Amino acid sequence: MPPAPYGPGSQYPGPQYPAGPPAGFAPPAKKKRMWLWVTLVVVVVALVLVGGGLAAYFLLLKDDGKAAIGKTAQQYYQAIADGDAAAALDQLATKPSSTALLTDDVLAASKKAAPISDITTTVESSTADEAQVTVTYQTGGKNVEQTLALQKVDGTWKVAEGTATVDLTAAGTGSLPLELNGSPVDAARAVLFPGSYTLTTTTPYVALSDSTFEVTDLGSVKVSAVTATLTDDGVAAFQTAVRQSVDACVAATTLEMDCAWLPMGSTLTDGTELIDGTVQRTPSPETQTWLDALDPTLDADDPALAWVPQPDIDTVGVSVFVHGILNGQEISGTIDVVFPFGSPAVDLSDPDNLTVTWD
Repeated sequence: MPPAPYGPGSQYPGPQYPAGPPAGFAPPAKKKRMWLWVTLVVVVVALVLVGGGLAAYFLLLKDDGKAAIGKTAQQYYQAIADGDAAAALDQLATKPSSTALLTDDVLAASKKAAPISDITTTVESSTADEAQVTVTYQTGGKNVEQTLALQKVDGTWKVAEGTATVDLTAAGTGSLPLELNGSPVDAARAVLFPGSYTLTTTTPYVALSDSTFEVTDLGSVKVSAVTATLTDDGVAAFQTAVRQSVDACVAATTLEMDCAWLPMGSTLTDGTELIDGTVQRTPSPETQTWLDALDPTLDADDPALAWVPQPDIDTVGVSVFVHGILNGQEISGTIDVVFPFGSPAVDLSDPDNLTVTWD
């Protein structure tokens, strides 16, 4: 049954209408504000992501740059380790003025003596065009650490200072003809890759020892004095050369005698004028004994020279039979004195042309 209508005195509250806002009042747009905040959050997130992406991008570029620097240093030392001189030279920013010893043959000898292995590189610092790299490797049973300078050339990283200019004069080899790792070398300076090097001489009359040095620190390579020793062939060559020089000296008929320590003038004390080209010389009996016992020593300043001290001036030498003019008359006779020999020295640098000098 439907409810009875409200009547007088009932509890009816009057007409019921939905409550509404006062006239002229606009309620806040809640949905629009929410979308605004969402948009702001999205923008901030996007900015963060973009910024992080850019940072990662530039970091990646930076890492790629370091990788290129390290790769160049690695390739340089690996080329040397492989004995590939052309590949090593290709990594240099500037080619050295002398490449005579920057060859595969020289590197092959170095590799045989002390191979390079376990190469690692660490980029210590870098700018747009320059970098410093620490290179470590093993050679000859020891660890080596070397600082390498790099620079950019036409957009490509190259090794700025990869060779060493070595002063060989400290080796004390004098005028000996030299080879370094089997290749001819000037006795003054040599431009070298990192590696192991041994000095030898091409003359069979002298042997070198203590003549190996290492090129590791490119800025400071020290070469110590070598030990030079006269070989048995050298002793025999010296004895033969001196004997031949004495024979030629004795056979000469001129007044001058190259092997003599005491010169013979053209006029004797009694006024006799000696006639050049008429002199006859005879070695003293002691001369042969002296020649048989020659025991040469290498010169301390120039080991290309072997020498012996002057023999006994009273016994070792020659007697002289001369012709001369005295008071308009030709006379002849033996001078009553032994003309002693000097101290002979033999230059062993050219095995095919030994020269003897007398002091």
